[in-house]
Amino acid sequence: MTVELGTLDEERLARAGEESEYSREAGWTGLVVEELTPEKARELGYEGAEGVLVVQVVENSPADREGMVPGMLILEVEGHPVRTPEEFQRAVEEAGDSVLIKWRLRDRTLDRYGITVLNKRG
Repeated sequence: MTVELGTLDEERLARAGEESEYSREAGWTGLVVEELTPEKARELGYEGAEGVLVVQVVENSPADREGMVPGMLILEVEGHPVRTPEEFQRAVEEAGDSVLIKWRLRDRTLDRYGITVLNKRG
């Protein structure tokens, strides 16, 4: 069985990872996220869910080392729901040196990742 979950605009994805608003700020995890639109929710099987969609995981970042992958839906950070990239970043920054993320990946059950948070990228 072959399943295609959709495609991402490669140019947009490349720009997102280069110099995103948060890429070099406090609270860097290596995750690039975007709002979950109703269209993306239908396409990826997340109807009725709220959160931010992981569109990129920077290679060798804390998130990459923990095994996070694009397509994950982040529901909560430190027990607080996140619905926008700004809410996600704010929650990560407030968490300190590590952050607990509640996520969903298509039909997999909800789980949690503990990720180290870096003060500066690099």
